[in-house]
Amino acid sequence: MKKKEVAASLVRVALYIRVSGEEQKMHGLSLEAQQERLEKFARERGWLISGIYIDAAKTARKHLHKRTEFQRMIEAVKRNEVDILLFCRLDRWFRSVADYYKIMEILQAHNCEWLTTDEEYDTTTANGRLYINVKLSIAQNEADIDGERIDVVFDSKIAHGTVVSGSCPFGFRVNDEKRLEILPEEAVKYNSAAVIGDIVEVPLDTRQFGRIAAQTAKHVIRQGIREVERGQLFAEYSSRQHDIVTATVIKTDPKKGNVTLEIGKSEAVLPKSEQVPDEVFPDNARIKVYVVDVVNGEKGPRIMISRTHPGLVKRLFEMEVPEIFDGTIEVKSISREAGSRTKIAVWSNDENVDPVGAC
Repeated sequence: MKKKEVAASLVRVALYIRVSGEEQKMHGLSLEAQQERLEKFARERGWLISGIYIDAAKTARKHLHKRTEFQRMIEAVKRNEVDILLFCRLDRWFRSVADYYKIMEILQAHNCEWLTTDEEYDTTTANGRLYINVKLSIAQNEADIDGERIDVVFDSKIAHGTVVSGSCPFGFRVNDEKRLEILPEEAVKYNSAAVIGDIVEVPLDTRQFGRIAAQTAKHVIRQGIREVERGQLFAEYSSRQHDIVTATVIKTDPKKGNVTLEIGKSEAVLPKSEQVPDEVFPDNARIKVYVVDVVNGEKGPRIMISRTHPGLVKRLFEMEVPEIFDGTIEVKSISREAGSRTKIAVWSNDENVDPVGAC
C-alpha cells in the first residue's frame, strides 16, 4: 500500500506473523524468519513497533475468528493504536477475497494502512486493486485445492481401513497392509478368550480425543453416511431405470435451457437436447420424465433423464392401455419425432384383440 506521509517518529506499526505448516518453514516463512524481516524493516524506517501478533499453525483460508492474534491486532486498530499493519506477504494476511474486503472497511474507518516487506502493492489505482484481487484469488484457489486433496487422501485411507495420520496408538501396531491391529497382550485385557484373527471391542472415551483423532472420526462418520446415502439412492433409482418418474421443476437455466428437477431426495438435470421443442417448464411444476440410465459416479448416483426418448411413449401407453400392460398387445417398435409425431408398431398375442383398435 502507498506509504503514509507522516513523521517517522509518529508511525506506530503492528507486525503480523503467520505460518500454517512445516512446508512453509522450509521456504523461509518460519515464525522466526518472518519476525526478523519485519523488525528489521520497521527499524530501518524509524517506526515504533506497537505490537507483534503471531498466529502459529493457523490457516488463512477459513475460520477468521479462530486466528486469535489477528483478532487482537484488529481490536488495537479499532482503538486507533496502530497506523500501519506490516507483514511479509499478502498470503500471510489473507487467502480469501471476501475476508480481505471486510477487514479493509475497518482499516479505512480508522485511517490504518498496510504494507508487505516482500511484495509491492498500490491500492490508489484501479490496476493496483485488480492485482491484489488476482493475487488473493490465486491464493484462495491454492488453499481450496490443498483442502480437496487432503479430503480425497483421508477418504481413500478411511475407505481402505488404513492408518490416516499421526503416530501409532499405544498397544497397537501397523501390519503389512498398513492397517492398525491390537497387540495380543493388549487384546486379552478386553477379552480374555481372544485369539489371533478375532475382533476385539475396545471402549473409548471420546472426551479424551485430540484434534487429529476427532477430525479422523468426523471423516469416518461422514464417509459412512455418504456411502449409505449413495447406496440407497443408487438402489432406489436403479429399480426405476427405463421407467417414468414424476419430478418437480426447481429452476431453468436461461442461457443453456437446461432444467434442474427434484426427483425424490436428489436432483437431476434435463438437458435442452432431451426436451420437447418449445416446451416451457414453470418453477414448481410437476412433470413426467423417462429414466434413461443411472450412473454411480464419484459424487454419487447421477440420473440420466429425457422427455424425447421413445421409451417415454411406450411407458405412457402401458399406463393408459390395459392390453399393453398385461401383455396381450406388444409394442414392437417406436419411431418418434418429439413434439411432432410418433408411430408405434404393435402386435396382438390374442387373435380376438385388434392391436390397432385397442390402442
